Amino acid sequence: METEPTLVRDYRVPLLERLKENLVQTVPEEIAVCEFDCDHEECSPREWKHCLRRLTARNKQPSAVPS
Repeated sequence: METEPTLVRDYRVPLLERLKENLVQTVPEEIAVCEFDCDHEECSPREWKHCLRRLTARNKQPSAVPS
């Protein structure tokens, strides 16, 4: 089976899908609260390490490892 050239295949992908692939990235869960729910634009490493909002959100997430 012969593969199609990339250019031809790209025309078949809807515009929104191409935009999503190129512009929208998945935010890791551990920083999602910082990215979407925080008023601070940037934190120092020390501030981030001790951030009550981030730590509270992390503790509310279900554990990946059963206890």
